[in-house]
Amino acid sequence: MLIEEAVRAGQLATVPMVAEELKRHSPGSHTKLTAIQNFVVPRITGLAATVAEITEQFPDFVAEDVEREPADPWIVALAVRNRLTVVTNEFPTSFRRKPGAPRIPDVCQAFELECIELDEFLRRLGLPPPK
Repeated sequence: MLIEEAVRAGQLATVPMVAEELKRHSPGSHTKLTAIQNFVVPRITGLAATVAEITEQFPDFVAEDVEREPADPWIVALAVRNRLTVVTNEFPTSFRRKPGAPRIPDVCQAFELECIELDEFLRRLGLPPPK
């Protein structure tokens, strides 16, 4: 499977908060993806320092009233640390009619990270887009 190969090559990974989101919103995907060894990277001190840098530069990136720890700054931190491409279907704030808090693509741009949509990621792997 191409996804497993990408994980083994260090080109694909996620953080525990995304795994938890998958568990809530897409249990089937959660089961398949978390079964891949090393797909979920445990939080480490190096990421915590990068998360702090991201949230300092973008204080509105994370809402203050959230119950769970948000995944977004951790995903960006993982990408910063490992120079990975971020996969998200979020649009940058410039696509919105009303300005608001920065989104993942905005933060990725500031850190000079490539940010692509899921369909593009799957295309690069040679996989069909979801239906």
